[in-house]
Amino acid sequence: DHGPAMICANGKERNAMQVKLPGKTTISYNLNAMESLGVWHGGFMEMMQSHYYKGQGQTNPTPNGTMVPELGKWRWAHGGDLNYPRNVKTGPLSFDGFHWRGHYLHNDKAVLSYSIDARDILESPDCILDKNGERTLVQHLEIQAGKELLLGLGSADGAAGPVTETPRQCGKMAIAIHGDLSGLTWRIDKGWLAIGIPAGTKTRNFSVIRSVGDDAADRVVAVGKSLQPADFKTQTRGGKRRWTTAYDVVGKLSDDKESSYVLDTIPVPFDNAYNSWMRTTSLAFFDDGRAVVTTYDGDVWMVTGIDDSLGKVTWSRYAAGIHETFGCQIVDGKILVTTRNGIVRLHDFNNDGEADFYEQFFADPDFSLVYHGYNFDLIRDDDGYFYYSKNGQFTDITFSGGCYKISPDGKSYTMYGTGFRTPNGMGILPDGRILMADNQGSWVPAGKISILEPGKWYGGSGRRGEFKTHKTFAQPILWLPQDVDSSCGSQVWVDDQRFGPYGKGTLFHTSCGIAKAMMVFVDDDAQQTQASTQVFPFKFASGIMRPRVNPKDGQVYVTGTRGWGVFAPDDGCLQRVRYTGKTGPALVDVKARKGYIDLTFNRKVSIDAKSCQVSMWNYLWSSKYGSSKYSVRNPEVKTPDKVDVSGVRAKGNVIRVSVPGLLPAHQVKLTYRVQGKDKDEAVHLTVHSL
Repeated sequence: DHGPAMICANGKERNAMQVKLPGKTTISYNLNAMESLGVWHGGFMEMMQSHYYKGQGQTNPTPNGTMVPELGKWRWAHGGDLNYPRNVKTGPLSFDGFHWRGHYLHNDKAVLSYSIDARDILESPDCILDKNGERTLVQHLEIQAGKELLLGLGSADGAAGPVTETPRQCGKMAIAIHGDLSGLTWRIDKGWLAIGIPAGTKTRNFSVIRSVGDDAADRVVAVGKSLQPADFKTQTRGGKRRWTTAYDVVGKLSDDKESSYVLDTIPVPFDNAYNSWMRTTSLAFFDDGRAVVTTYDGDVWMVTGIDDSLGKVTWSRYAAGIHETFGCQIVDGKILVTTRNGIVRLHDFNNDGEADFYEQFFADPDFSLVYHGYNFDLIRDDDGYFYYSKNGQFTDITFSGGCYKISPDGKSYTMYGTGFRTPNGMGILPDGRILMADNQGSWVPAGKISILEPGKWYGGSGRRGEFKTHKTFAQPILWLPQDVDSSCGSQVWVDDQRFGPYGKGTLFHTSCGIAKAMMVFVDDDAQQTQASTQVFPFKFASGIMRPRVNPKDGQVYVTGTRGWGVFAPDDGCLQRVRYTGKTGPALVDVKARKGYIDLTFNRKVSIDAKSCQVSMWNYLWSSKYGSSKYSVRNPEVKTPDKVDVSGVRAKGNVIRVSVPGLLPAHQVKLTYRVQGKDKDEAVHLTVHSL
C-alpha cells in the first residue's frame, strides 16, 4: 500500500505520479508537464520485477491493467501550443511558467497543485461507477486568475464553438463540462480537441467528465446531474488519518555491563498492515527526541517514545508514495526528504501525525531513469543551504555524479564537486566543509571520504570519459580498504559531551557494506588535510547508512539497509550507540608525522611495543573494479610494504610509535594492543604529507 498517490518511474517516463481512483482505476501523470500518461483499470502498477520487490530490480514499474486510450488524452498547452518541443529527457521541462508544486492527500483523494504559464491550478481526479460497473472519469479543476490557457482532451473531432452542458462526442468518448463555463470554447488544434480557457482576474471552477463506450453520453449526463464540485478549500487543509495502525515495540538494551560504548536496538515493524518493505534509508530528529525514519520504497515513519529505557517506542506511518527517500532533514519543524526527483517538504496541517501536503521544494533538473541512479542523503549548512549527492556510474544523467548545493528556498542550485561513482553518504565538518564518501568500483580503487570543493573533479566516474583528460583527481582525506568499509555510508560530527570521549568533536562514519561504524580523526594540522579511522567493535543489524545525534540524549543513532553484497541479517534497522560512562581506554586522535605516528587516548594507557606492526601501500586508479595493494617503495609490486617500528613511548595520554621508514601513502595500517586487552586493534591512515 503506497497510499492514494505514488510518485515513481512509469516505464520510460522517469517523473510520474500514479493516482488510485475508485473502481480499481488509475490515472498517471507526467510531472514534467502535467500531461496524462494514461488511464487504466483492473490493477495499479506492475512492480514485481522492479526494485520495489527486488534488491536489484532492473525494470521500472509499468501500468498493470487494461488501458483506456481515449481517457489518457490530457495535455496542457504552453504558450498556446499543444505540441511544444519536448527535448529535455532527464528532468523537468524548462519552460517559463510551468511549476509542479506538489500534491495534497485528503482521506483517499489526491489534489494536484501546479501552474501552467504562471496560472495556478488545483486538480482532483475521481472515478464514478454506475450500477453496471461502468466507469466515468472526472477531473475537477480550480484555475486561478491569469492568462489564457488551452487544455487538450481528445483527438480532433467536430467543430469549434462555445462549451455548453450538452455532452460532446469524441469518437468512442463522451465529454461533458460542468461548472463555470463562461467563456470556455471548444477548439480544434493540431490534431487535438481542446478547451480554450479565457484569461481572467478571478478564480474559476469546473469539472471535466469523460466516459468511453456504449451509452457514454448518457453516463456523463447522469454523472453531471448529481456531481458535487470538489471542495478544494477542505481538501487542501488535511483530512482523517488513513494509516491508523501504529506499532509499539520494546527496545533491547545491550547486555554489556563493562564497555564504555554499547549498542541498543529499537525493533523495526517489518510486519505491518501496509506491507511496507522496511528498507530503512535515512534518519532525522526533532528537538524533543522524536525520530523520523525513511524507507527506500518512499515511506516516512515517525518514531516516538525514545528514552533511556526504550520500554515503549511507537512507529507510525507519516507519509508514503514518495520517489525513493534516501535523505532527511527537519527544518523549522518540517520534514524534508531527498527523493529521486529532488527534495520534498512535508506539511501536516491538522497535526494528526500524517503529511497532508507533499510539496516539491526542489525539482531535480537531471535525474536518472536507471534504477541505480540514486540521489543520496541530505545535508544542511549553517547558512541554510542543502546538499545531496548523485550517482555517477550506471545512470543516464548528463554529468558524472557529484553534489548539488541548493539554495535555502529551494529555487536554485549549483554543482558542488563532480566525478563520484556511488556517493551514498555525506557529512559536514564544524567549519562548514562538506564531506562525501564514495564506494569501490571502476575508477574508485577503494572506498574513500573526500572534502568537497566547488569545481573540483574527484575521479570516481569515467562515464563521460573524464579519465582521458584528467591525469589525476582531487585526493580524499581518507582511503578505506575493502575489509574496513566495502560500501561507505554517511558521517556525522559529534560534539555532545554526553557521548563520552568521542563527544568532544569526532567524526562518526557508517559502513553500509560491512554493517559497522567507525570514528574518523581529521588531521587539519598536516600540510594537506588527511585522516585516519578506527572501527567500532559492533556488528549492526543491517548495513548502516545514516548516523544522527539525538539532541535529547546526545547519543548516536543509525539506520540503513543491506542492499546487495551486504552480509547483515535484516533489511533495515534503528540502533543506538550509547556511552555508558565507563572510563575504558578510547583512541581519540591520530597524527602521522615524519618518523612517527602519535596515538592519543582519553586516558593514560600502555602499549606493548612488540604488538605494533605497520604496513603501507598505494592504490592504482584505473577502470578496473577496485585495486590491488601496491608497494609504496616499488610501485610495480602488488605487495604492501612492511615498515619497522623502532620504539614506543608514552607521554601523558599520547603513545608515540616510532616508524623511521614511514612514507606518504594512500594507506597506512598500524596494529597495536593495549596492555590488559586480549586482542589487537587497528588504525588505518591516509598520509599525504609527513
